[in-house]
Amino acid sequence: MDKNIIKQLVDTDGHIFAELKYSPEYLSKLSKHSHENLDLVIIDTGEIKIDFYPNTIKHLHQNKIAIFNPQQVHITKNCKEAILQYYSLLIDTQWCIELQKELFGDIDSFVPIDEYILADKDTYDNFKTICKLIIADKNQNIKKILKEFLISIFKVHCTPTQIQEIKTENILLEKVETFISANLDNQISIDDISEYVGYSSAHISRIFKKKFGLTPHAYIVDKKVHKAKDMILNSENVNLAEVANESGFYDQSHFVKTFKKAYSLSPNAYKK
Repeated sequence: MDKNIIKQLVDTDGHIFAELKYSPEYLSKLSKHSHENLDLVIIDTGEIKIDFYPNTIKHLHQNKIAIFNPQQVHITKNCKEAILQYYSLLIDTQWCIELQKELFGDIDSFVPIDEYILADKDTYDNFKTICKLIIADKNQNIKKILKEFLISIFKVHCTPTQIQEIKTENILLEKVETFISANLDNQISIDDISEYVGYSSAHISRIFKKKFGLTPHAYIVDKKVHKAKDMILNSENVNLAEVANESGFYDQSHFVKTFKKAYSLSPNAYKK
């Protein structure tokens, strides 16, 4: 495979439960960012340095899987001339929560995977097989196969005792996220957030740095990029000026520059 590939997995209700991104080369250093969904990444050759915020550094090699929990802030950088065969599978967070409920009972938020890197060769091989099946469109039971794979990881690498702590920490953040999501097309300030949730700007900033490793402003920009990505993927005729405006960027130039930093591709290239 010598070209970039993006494949979306859609269930019978029309819901996108996963998205695979494949690239024959990975040459970019991406800016600090996070993903709304669970992201699993593998490479065939080379080495990627990953800074997980606030203070963990890991290296991804062949036969290992990098785990990016939802909202896990990170920076990735290739350590050699080229990374060949890069696979990234984004898995819908809400679907992951439903799977975790089968294991852990009544939860209302994602229980993070404890490990940053999974080094088990069999797990790597199973995941790579799943990625290749997705690209080839060769298995009608791919959701069942992916479900079984995820549950096997959750069983071993998630700690249910974290659930109550996670619920407590997320009360304020969920309220902030709701406000940000409803106002992404506007220019939101930290003072706007402070007024809405009833906490000081300083307190909100501390919570964001602790949870995400981002300032509120950087977090908002990250959400705008995600919204723009969804608009691009769900539009047959992409008008970048409209996407920039509706996702809350100042102008098209600012949008394109920010998008490329986050995804290592221009919006038009990402659509292809």
